Amino acid sequence: SDTSNKTDHIHLMLLRLDICDAKTGLPLFEKVWKWTGTVLGAGICKLVLTFFQVSKEVGDSGQVSSVVFEPTGALPQTHYRASSGGSIGASSSSLKRSKAKDTSQTRMACGRNELVAASVFHDVGDDPVRVQAYIDEIVAEFHKQYKDQLISMRQAFDDYEDRPTSSTLKPIEILTRFKDFEAIADHASQRL
Repeated sequence: SDTSNKTDHIHLMLLRLDICDAKTGLPLFEKVWKWTGTVLGAGICKLVLTFFQVSKEVGDSGQVSSVVFEPTGALPQTHYRASSGGSIGASSSSLKRSKAKDTSQTRMACGRNELVAASVFHDVGDDPVRVQAYIDEIVAEFHKQYKDQLISMRQAFDDYEDRPTSSTLKPIEILTRFKDFEAIADHASQRL
């Protein structure tokens, strides 16, 4: 029923959604619900593509389903641990980061296709199956809505990646171009 869906949605803590070009990592869309981090969308997009690349290079399928960021105590160093999981051909990676004041765990669910990659940060207590369904729907819907536009912009994306200072393409203009996707992202999150 509609009431139970709204109640279930309250329990999901979506923090931030980022969609980027799958080749260059240029941010195409971002939605912030409750994000307290200082990392910008461009940094997140590059991180997501890096995780996909690492998965591919360690002999896995090149897929990443989720990454968990969890505090490990008050140590001043950062520890990295990646592992591959065998659930339905997807891999799972984990990054542990030490922060003195951080006490909550955050998970980043990821998805991609040939044109776009997407990530959503959410509370680690959220149902990962429901969140993965959300990110898969987001990737499919963005692809459906903007496939032709993304293909026509391929050369501009590549030029920007090669020469960002001399490119006529501006990252803020890209985000503005796809801003109308917010209604679809919100609608999909309400159905979780």
